[in-house]
Amino acid sequence: MKQETSTGKLIFKSSDILRLINHALGCSKFSPTFMEGNNEDFTPKTEVELKNILKPALHFIKDDGAYLMSNGCPGFKKWQVDAKFKKSIKAKCEIYKKKLLADKDYWRDRVPDYLIALSPEMNDAVLFADTFEGERIIPALKHQFVVYAHGLNPKTNEYYYDDMVRICGGDDFVELIDNESMLHIKKLLEKQPRNFIITMYPTKYTMGISNF
Repeated sequence: MKQETSTGKLIFKSSDILRLINHALGCSKFSPTFMEGNNEDFTPKTEVELKNILKPALHFIKDDGAYLMSNGCPGFKKWQVDAKFKKSIKAKCEIYKKKLLADKDYWRDRVPDYLIALSPEMNDAVLFADTFEGERIIPALKHQFVVYAHGLNPKTNEYYYDDMVRICGGDDFVELIDNESMLHIKKLLEKQPRNFIITMYPTKYTMGISNF
């Protein structure tokens, strides 16, 4: 049988991968991939069925870039990791809070958890998604923390697409890095904090850590 030739390697920063893994391990609910969430006839599985099969894991995704993310719910938000991003959003929240508190008609019974975490004193006001400020702030607060493969982040490399298609192929996908594999990756990276590598082939991929 002819051995497949690798189409390239995807390189991920080990510390960020460990952040994703620890987030997934800290959750009690999980988001399924399409294959996990549906039966063979493509009918959706019930919540009970999903609860019995879903475990902490990672999703390996290729769409607008190639990246990994935690399957844990609630999702791992970018502001929970990126201090600069959090500072920027918090400043916007503080400005908007003053506007809200100046107009009691904008008050509501509760505030989203992510907003309380950023600005705890806002426990009697809420951002309105249909206001100008809310449209700018709320989507930013919902940004997921994902870990892009080196060079395949469209936000930092405008020429990423050709390399991504050469390595990953033309079709989008979501692959499951299951619980057992994820725990093995965690063990390797904690022992040797090197880059995490996914080696791509035409019909499969393998995982490991770099030698440097």
